Amino acid sequence: MQARTPTPAPHPGAPAARHHEGVTPLAQVRTDLLGAVASFLVITGTFAMLVRGILIQRRATTIDGVRAAARRGDLADAGRQARALLARGAPVGTEAELHHVVGRAAVTRGDLPAAAAALADAQVALGQPPPADARMGHAVPYDADRAFDVVALRGLVALQRGQLAEADAALAAALAATPESAGSRVATVRRHLAVVRAARGELDSARSLAELSRSWAAGHGDVVAEAHSLRTRSEVEEAAGDLAAAARLLDDAIVLARGTSRSTANGGGPAELALMVGARARLAAELGDDTTAAAALDEARSLGTAAGAGPAVAAPLAVTASVVDRSAGRAAAARDEAAAAADRFATMGMEEQRARAELEWGRALVALGEPTAATARFEAAAARFEACGAVMGAAAARRELTRLA
Repeated sequence: MQARTPTPAPHPGAPAARHHEGVTPLAQVRTDLLGAVASFLVITGTFAMLVRGILIQRRATTIDGVRAAARRGDLADAGRQARALLARGAPVGTEAELHHVVGRAAVTRGDLPAAAAALADAQVALGQPPPADARMGHAVPYDADRAFDVVALRGLVALQRGQLAEADAALAAALAATPESAGSRVATVRRHLAVVRAARGELDSARSLAELSRSWAAGHGDVVAEAHSLRTRSEVEEAAGDLAAAARLLDDAIVLARGTSRSTANGGGPAELALMVGARARLAAELGDDTTAAAALDEARSLGTAAGAGPAVAAPLAVTASVVDRSAGRAAAARDEAAAAADRFATMGMEEQRARAELEWGRALVALGEPTAATARFEAAAARFEACGAVMGAAAARRELTRLA
């Protein structure tokens, strides 16, 4: 039998054969094609799932989703959804609503510059009300109710930032264009304007606005708004120098606030009650009632902790703690509390409140026997108050400087 000629070895560097022994080149090609098709199907399937997920996510972020989050009180989620919708193009006619939600969410987290920007965008999107004879033919109906809320909130943000002239103008404009549907929200705007007028030294106007706010809230059955209005009346009397009357009014406000735990558009719940009780602690300290002051401060802190309150509650309570500590002879603790509060207010952009903290900081330094450092604090507070247009605060700081002279 003739011997089989062995297959010659491949040349070094030659490509390896693409088929195994016993498999024809055509079968190998068919196998490769099937593998490529399978890989393509896997890739396209994964891509389709990815696209489907993106589409589901986009559908989940809708105006209805924003509204649902806002209704359940989750403004952080509502704000995130609203920003996402605005980023990719809001549905026609919803721009003002979405910017308004973004602004409200920013106020809640204490980002006042972002809130101011969002609310300005909301007001631009709302536009101007059409002439009375053209309202029926207006393409997108003018939302007077939302316009009232947007302008009023712009006023509140300006107040919190210490921009008292801007706050006065915005709040007065909101009142001048009050829609019939405003209800007890009118009380909220009036009391905020009362706070502005009191800070600017217009005490008669402030007292009148605070009383109108209280009667309007009572007439609409809004106990929370009525409690806030009484608190504002207390602040006006404190600005006028009648601390005893201020304490009595604040006691009435606290009684009303304790009687309800509901949260409304006007504010409510443990965080707001914490601020009221904290203010009562400060007044008690100023009146020399250290026992009441200490008990009220402890309660205010407990309420703030229970509410999970952030810097918007912690910073005012730090100022209160400074007053209570100074009254009780703990000047070093008072200095530290006031300094910490001033830093928090600076971070939040709340300039008038920062000036108040600096004023208490200076008073603590006086108690510690550090007149030079105290003078620097009082001068900084006076300048800051004056920049805000806060006449009463500036006068208080100047009086402290006169005592040190």
